[in-house]
Formats: sequence, C-alpha cells, structure tokens
Amino acid sequence: MPCAHCNARRIPPLLLLIPAFFAGCEPSKESGATAPSNQKGASFVPYRGDVNHTGVFNTRPPEPPITVKWKRPWKWEWVDPKRELTDTPTSAIIVGDTLYIGLDTKFVDARYNSETHAMGGILAVDKRTGKEKWRYEAGHQVAKTPKGRPIKAGGAGLRELAFEGGVVVSSYFVPKQDGHVMRVEDGTEVAMPGYPPEEVFFAIDENGSLMWELVRKSSGERLDRYSAQFLDGKVFLPGSDGTLYALDTRSGDVRWTFSTAGLSLQQLLLFGNSLVFSTRNYDGKNLYCVDAATGQGIWAHEYLQSIVGGIGGCALRDGVIYSIHGDQAPTRAIDATNGNLIWKDSPGQFGNTRPVVDSIHMYVGNTGRLAGLDRKTGAVQWNSIVGNEWIAPSGVKLYRQIEELAAVGDVLYGLDAAWTIYAVSAASGSTQWKATIAGGDDQSLSPSELLVGPIIDDGVLFAGWKDSLYAVE
Repeated sequence: MPCAHCNARRIPPLLLLIPAFFAGCEPSKESGATAPSNQKGASFVPYRGDVNHTGVFNTRPPEPPITVKWKRPWKWEWVDPKRELTDTPTSAIIVGDTLYIGLDTKFVDARYNSETHAMGGILAVDKRTGKEKWRYEAGHQVAKTPKGRPIKAGGAGLRELAFEGGVVVSSYFVPKQDGHVMRVEDGTEVAMPGYPPEEVFFAIDENGSLMWELVRKSSGERLDRYSAQFLDGKVFLPGSDGTLYALDTRSGDVRWTFSTAGLSLQQLLLFGNSLVFSTRNYDGKNLYCVDAATGQGIWAHEYLQSIVGGIGGCALRDGVIYSIHGDQAPTRAIDATNGNLIWKDSPGQFGNTRPVVDSIHMYVGNTGRLAGLDRKTGAVQWNSIVGNEWIAPSGVKLYRQIEELAAVGDVLYGLDAAWTIYAVSAASGSTQWKATIAGGDDQSLSPSELLVGPIIDDGVLFAGWKDSLYAVE
C-alpha cells in the first residue's frame, strides 16, 4: 500500500547540473578518467561476495608476495585549516572496471576534538588505478552560500550499495537539526534552517546522475548499514522505522510496504520469490520472511529475548539462514522455508565477525580467533588463534580482532585494524601467510580503524582502513 509520509520524485536532467558545495564533490573527473557507460552485462562483484552475504568470492585469490597496487587517502582539508571533512567508507561494489564506494562523510573540528556526520555519497574510482571517475554527494540543499553555491545537509549513515542493470541504490539518514549559523568557505556566515529527521532512499545511474529519491519522515533511529535487494523490476529497502519498502526500480514509486514492531530493519536477503530480513527489536521477533510480489508475511522467527543491538550479521545459503549475535544470543541456523530453528550454539561463543558460509562450513570470529563450524550441525570443526599479539595499556597480552572475513576457494582472508591481512586454511584454520601492508602493528589502533572490506576481484583485494583505500595483490 502507498506510504502516507513518502514523496518519490524523478529528477529532471537540468537539476543535475547544480554544483556541489565542496569542490570535487559533484560528479567530476580526475585527469585522464572517464565516466562509465551503462555497462549492460558488465561483471558485478557485491560487497559480501554475493547478494546473500555469504562472504564467498568466485574469483582468483590474492597470492604472496603481497604488495600495494595503489592506495587512495580518504581525507581532504576544508578551507578553514582548523576543520576538515573525512570520508568514512561504508561498503564497496565492483561493476566492470569501476569500484563504487559508499561514503559516510564526517566533519572533524580539531579545535574541540569533535566529530559529527556531515554528508555522505558515492565515490567511483577506476579499480585498476584508484583514480576518481566521479563523486555523487548525497543530501538535501538547505541553504546557499553568498556566492550561490548550495549547502547540503544529511547523507549520514549511508547503507551498503546495491546494483542491478545500471542502477546503484542506497539510502541515508538526515538527522534532526535545529536552526543555527554556519561559517562557510569565504568566512561569511549563513543562517541554516532547522528540519526534522528524514530518511532518503535514492538511485543513481552508472554516471553518477540521480534518477530518483524517496524522502520520508524518519523515526530518528540511525540506519543500520545493510543493502537493498532487486527482484522483478522492484528494489526492496529496509527502513529505519521497522518498515520494508518495495519500490519500482526505475521510478522509485512505492509498490507495497510491510511494517514490523522493530526499531529498524537490518539485513535483507533474497530467498527465491521471498525476502528474509532481520530487525532491531525488543519483542523477541528478529527475523521475518515476506512474499516479494505482494508484501504478505510468510513467517517470523522468535528469539524469545531482547537483542538490544539486533542481529550482528546474516548469510543465506542453500535455503538456510546463518545468523550471529555477538555475546547476547546464540549463533543460529534457521530454515528459510518456515523459520524453524535447525541448530544453535552457546551465547557469546562466536559472533564478533560477520559470518562466511561456503559449501561445508560457517566461519565466525571472536577476539583474535577464527572458528569453522559444520553447516549442518553447528559443531566446531576447528578453532584457531589467528590475530597478531599486542600488549594492551594495562599490560595484558591480547590478540588482534579479525574485523572482517572473506573466502576464495579453500582460503579465508581476514583483516584486522592494524593493516594486516591473514590467509587462513578453511579446512584446518592454520595460518598460511599474513602481510602487514602499512603502519606496522601500532599498539594504539582501535577496531574502528578498519572501515570497509575485503572485496576481492581477479587477484586484487580492496579494503579501506581509516587512512586510505587500498588495493593489494
């Protein structure tokens, strides 16, 4: 049914020529780079290897000796030397020779050591060189500078990118703002209006031009960073208010909605002609399945407890949903056809790393360990210490947390916060090799230093740490 708080609009071509507030933030090109055409049939590499987030990449793996092919720094300074904008990547996908990176740009004020979300967007770079092709700046125009350039607000919390048939789709959160005065690049001050929290779904083409956007009132809940799904001319997006939206891929028109009691929707998976998604909820229902054609509910899986942060990550393979929950609830395997529990382990045993699921095992991590679980029973097949040792400020010896994990063939590739890549045997859990590509084992680094990745394509691993986007091979 249509949504009373939504306003979908197609964007006339002339409006796409409005310049962005920050130099280089409009769809622009670096020297020698060209914008991609609508690459029908071009190879597509989703962020987690496939659309159901198994973490398995069907490609040639990176092999030692590991070297940095290129790196691209995230930061750039604003005109005011005491303030700067910092790109914070949220996800990446590859289409043909283009790497698309979702950005959650942060405004950093060095005077107060403070950091707030400003505006995000999508950066397109040549995957072979790292050179920028174009940049799309998300957010709404809320004011203009004295020189007539638009000031945009919003774009915080950009979700993982999704792609199909030349269309890139994502969404972002526009936090509530009270009216205030903003100092702009030439030193003058501009009165900024107040506005309520909003959520914006949007689609751009492969040249960085906005096709449509759907603006709706938000519950004020910040979005979890999980992607959309495509099926039969529709794109499905999880909302921050616990509602699943089915939109026309080309126009953004609402086809149907499905509401839950959840605070926000999280991961969205595709199972035949149905959709499976998780919610951040307090009533025990954390997994739902709905018909993709009609939006009618099929089943809901009850955890019989409150999972405050929601489900940490899900993957779907061969009709089974594999979900992790950190230290709050057991890792589970659930039948996607009816929502029935197949198996579960002990709470807190595993679950700090999003799962990877291949044909035999489910792989999960906790602190500096990785474990391989039998997909059918949940029995632990191996449990290995993988992360590098480091000494905490308290003097305690710890192991680096494996923050993200991927698989190619029979090898797992884990990334930690200290620029280290680990290659681990999927069969035994033994470390085959590891490579630190920058920075060394800096004792001060926190887990948030790894921001995006790994995404693997044709022997190259792409990952974004806090300093730069790297391509290594």
